[in-house]
Amino acid sequence: MPRSLLAALALAVVPAAHAVPVVPFVDAPTFAKRATEVVIADCRDPDVLGGPKDDGLTLVEVGVVRALKGDRKAGRAKLATIGQPAEKGKRYMMVSFGGSALGSDFVANGELAVVEVPAGFDLTVLNGKPVAEQMQLVFDARRAEVAARLRALEAEKAALDQAAGKATDGWAGEYARLGGFDSPGRGAHVKLTRDGDGYRLSLKGYEEYPFVEVRPGVLQSKALGTITRGTLRTEDGQAVPVLTAELCYERFYLFGPAPAKAAPK
Repeated sequence: MPRSLLAALALAVVPAAHAVPVVPFVDAPTFAKRATEVVIADCRDPDVLGGPKDDGLTLVEVGVVRALKGDRKAGRAKLATIGQPAEKGKRYMMVSFGGSALGSDFVANGELAVVEVPAGFDLTVLNGKPVAEQMQLVFDARRAEVAARLRALEAEKAALDQAAGKATDGWAGEYARLGGFDSPGRGAHVKLTRDGDGYRLSLKGYEEYPFVEVRPGVLQSKALGTITRGTLRTEDGQAVPVLTAELCYERFYLFGPAPAKAAPK
C-alpha cells in the first residue's frame, strides 16, 4: 500500500506524510473498541528496513508474547509503526487499527499505540480481564514508571545545578498555609514548584497561573498579584521562611517547610 494512502487507515483525516501518530487517544475503552489488534510483544529489530523516514513509517520485528485482542499467534512478526520508535530488547503493548503498510497487516498508527511495558510487569495480572482493563493496567504501570524516572531526573538535575553553581533558589518547597479562603479541595499544605523560568502554586484556583521572580524575593503573576519572601525567627533562633501572597481576591501566608505528616499508627 502506498505511503500516501496511509491516512485511510486512520479514523481522522490527516496527511500520511506525517511523523506523528494519526489516531488520537481518547481513553482506554474507546481505544480498545476501535482497535483491531492489541498485542504484547518484545522488540527484536526496531528498524527492519532502515533508511530515512520522512513519514515516520517503520517496520519493526518483534516476538509476540500474547494477544490482548485479535487472533495473532505468539512468535515472530513484523509490525508497522508510525512516529513511535521502539528499542531492541524492550517489551511493548502495540495497538493496530487495521489496514496495512510496509508489507505488514498490523499498523500501530495512533497516540499510545506503542507503549513500553515496564520490566518486571507481571502479565498474569491481565488474565480474565476485559481488553480495556488490560490496556489500562499497562498504561498505569508505564505512567508510574515514567513518574519515578522524572523524580530521579529532577533530583539529578538539582545536583547538577548545584555543581554548576546554581543552588536551590529558596522558593520551591512545601508550605503550611495560614489565611485565605477555605473550600473543598483546598488543603492546609501548599506546594510551590519550579516550572521552567517560573513557579506554580498548587492551590485550587491558581494552579494554571505562572509566577516569575521579578526581583530578589518577589514573585509576580501579572494576572493575580505577588508572593513576597520573608523570614520569621522562632524563640530558639530558628529561621522559618514565610511567603506573603497578596493576590486579587485573597491574602494568605505560607510557612515553610510544612510540618511532616505524622505516620499512621
